[in-house]
Amino acid sequence: MIPFDLLTEIANYNRIACLLAVPELVTCEKYGEREDHREFLDCILSLKEPEKKIATQNELFRIGIEKMHEEVHKFSLFYIIHNSESTVGNTVKMLEEHFGSSGEDAAKTL
Repeated sequence: MIPFDLLTEIANYNRIACLLAVPELVTCEKYGEREDHREFLDCILSLKEPEKKIATQNELFRIGIEKMHEEVHKFSLFYIIHNSESTVGNTVKMLEEHFGSSGEDAAKTL
């Protein structure tokens, strides 16, 4: 990930979109649901006391998300927060509006 201070130096505001999540959606369990992240969860579950590591990791995820939200607000960047009601279609629509284009034009300008 590019640090936000550097990102704001190398790109214009209208060319930046931050996709954030609510902390409740970023947990070991949810992270491990993705096939490309399954090894991470399997490793944790193989430990002697996986519940403790899961609790610690969930707290680290929460802290990371909180820090990310703070940085986005600090630099006044455009953002979309993913929550349990989010849809791909709605996210794409918001991105198209932010970037000022749609459909194939959006792919060409991104």
